[in-house]
Amino acid sequence: MEQNTQTSTKGKGLGVAGMVIGIVAAVWAIIPLVGAAAWWLA
Repeated sequence: MEQNTQTSTKGKGLGVAGMVIGIVAAVWAIIPLVGAAAWWLA
């Protein structure tokens, strides 16, 4: 008996996009004067 299990990639793009935006916002928060602009991004 073999089971073919496939993981669905549906909906993972939004999670990856959120993580990337969060990382960019964290990097921007370190830079002076740009940290204020990171608030709306985060």
